[in-house]
Amino acid sequence: DNGMDYEEQKKQAYHNDFVIYDINGDGINELLIRIEGTCNADSAEYIYRFSEKKECFELIFEYYYGCRFYEDGLIYARLSHSGYMYNDDFWPYEIYEYDTEKNTYERIASVEQLDLTICPEYVESFPFEYDKDGDKKIYFVHFYDDFLYLDEAEYIDWKAGILDSNLIELDWHTFS
Repeated sequence: DNGMDYEEQKKQAYHNDFVIYDINGDGINELLIRIEGTCNADSAEYIYRFSEKKECFELIFEYYYGCRFYEDGLIYARLSHSGYMYNDDFWPYEIYEYDTEKNTYERIASVEQLDLTICPEYVESFPFEYDKDGDKKIYFVHFYDDFLYLDEAEYIDWKAGILDSNLIELDWHTFS
């Protein structure tokens, strides 16, 4: 016994939320569930779609907690862990797009940043030829089948072009 009753512990616990929304723009509402968890290992987001044919819910997306959803159906999903350190507000992420034929989300991009000012141990492998402004920072972008090395200005333009629709503000409800 830690001195707290169940109701007090429940108030301090992390919230698990849900929302029903047509998140991929196909005209059918999906069930979105997010589990905040106590650490990275037990935090997640899920998207389920009800199949009239199978008469059950089908999982169409599963990822780490903290996704952002856009009106054009894209999902911005931050990675739970990273191999580098960062000086700014960047965190590596992936972008997913809904595939209507497969009835699931497919990764279309993954983005990572390497900043030599805080990770000097990578100086031997740093692609200086792509660092046009000389700030010792480069973005690695795997976009569909292409692998891109982008400088800061190129990366900002690329990101603005891919995430060019409005962010959806969902009205999440807490499981009680």
